[in-house]
Amino acid sequence: MLKYSDIKSEPVYSGASKKLVGWRLFWTAKTDYFDIDDMRFFKETWYRNSYRAMCRFKNRLLLKQNENNK
Repeated sequence: MLKYSDIKSEPVYSGASKKLVGWRLFWTAKTDYFDIDDMRFFKETWYRNSYRAMCRFKNRLLLKQNENNK
């Protein structure tokens, strides 16, 4: 069973133009034996709102985290 913790997100900006490029989401999944640090990048594009996609994914992780804490 995986237990999620340390869920956090941050915006990513391009170096030259300082425009928003996307969102980076970090979390730790813990098992009985070891911890798995993971990251996912949500790219900002014309056809998709990466902030909304990142929030949906983050909310799913938070729900799993809350189920594990019951």
